[in-house]
Amino acid sequence: MKEPLAALVERCRRREEDAIAELVSRFRNWALDLANALLDDASLAEDAVQEAFTTALLRLNDLWDPLAFPGWLRQIVRTQANRLLRKRREVCLEDETRLQQGGSPMSEPERNDLREYVREVIRGLPPVIRDTTELFYHDKYGCSSVITAVRRH
Repeated sequence: MKEPLAALVERCRRREEDAIAELVSRFRNWALDLANALLDDASLAEDAVQEAFTTALLRLNDLWDPLAFPGWLRQIVRTQANRLLRKRREVCLEDETRLQQGGSPMSEPERNDLREYVREVIRGLPPVIRDTTELFYHDKYGCSSVITAVRRH
């Protein structure tokens, strides 16, 4: 018989190892599915979920209602996934800047491969994030214009 979520969360707050293992076991696949949907990269999804559980367990006392744990964890997973997407985008943008400044020893075919990789990553994003990214980076919309455009969709 499954332990009620509220009781399990309370035991996790007391740092009971078997409770922590049960909580992670109960929500791991669900969190991985969410992270995979957001990142479309199994390795990054694993990283996001691991960091999300670490954050959740460290901040468990901030959760007022133990029954709200699934929604709270979902938001932490989303935050971690977005952080990883930003990090990946920053690396790509740094590479692109280096390419534009001629500071990279990459050949033209390698630069084209990198550009295609960035386009492929953007195409793989969930629709709202993809549209927002394209409006901001490709169409050079400002933040308020992006928000207005996304709300229209």
